[in-house]
Amino acid sequence: MRILAHRFFVLAGIGTAVLAAACSTTPGTPLPAVASRNDADGVRRTHAVGHPADERDGRGMTALMSAARFDAVDAMTVLLDAGSRHQTATAAEMLIRTLRNTPLAF
Repeated sequence: MRILAHRFFVLAGIGTAVLAAACSTTPGTPLPAVASRNDADGVRRTHAVGHPADERDGRGMTALMSAARFDAVDAMTVLLDAGSRHQTATAAEMLIRTLRNTPLAF
């Protein structure tokens, strides 16, 4: 019985960690992360050291998409001035590609 309870709690812990990672609201790559915080100067610095304006995070979202998701208007302005293209994708397409674990192509 102890072994069964131990396995249950280990699996529950792993499941919780996976769910938390999947539901994370902060992008994991530098430029989308800085853009989502509306740090315009940080976006300029990050772009200046070589990160492309259209850098994507682990979910395939560009820095511009991340900034828009968090209403980061200053960061969006800097990204557009830096050459970030307006990316379009329907919510259904993003969901399908996420479920298939394939990168978005625009």
